[in-house]
Amino acid sequence: MNVGVAGSAPAFKVGDSVTLVRNENGVKTDDIQYGKIQQGVSLNYNLKGMTGSDGKSVNAVVTDKAATEQSKSPVETRVAVTGFINQGADMLDTAAFSSAAVANRAATNNPIVASMGGQRTHIESGSYSVVF
Repeated sequence: MNVGVAGSAPAFKVGDSVTLVRNENGVKTDDIQYGKIQQGVSLNYNLKGMTGSDGKSVNAVVTDKAATEQSKSPVETRVAVTGFINQGADMLDTAAFSSAAVANRAATNNPIVASMGGQRTHIESGSYSVVF
């Protein structure tokens, strides 16, 4: 039996139970399997199959939950992008920009100043990101 959980659904807590099968005449749960399900990209759950307290259902009970390896990716990406933006802003305040501004002040009819530099950037965000 396959069980899925929508990523937008509220997270399960350890001990939560979901009814998988119900039969008013009762069910047998010999050889119940343990299983795992994943919710969205963030959570993994370990499940144990059990007979419901009324003996008429098979329930999956959450025994453990943990974050997935993929859940780091959105955070690491934001950290890397923020670092790149900050280092890009630093490029506007380099000696080249100051030199161009001084040269512009000496010119009589040139109100526009522009400067561009280059650098190799390496951001330690948990993932490896390099921009040239």
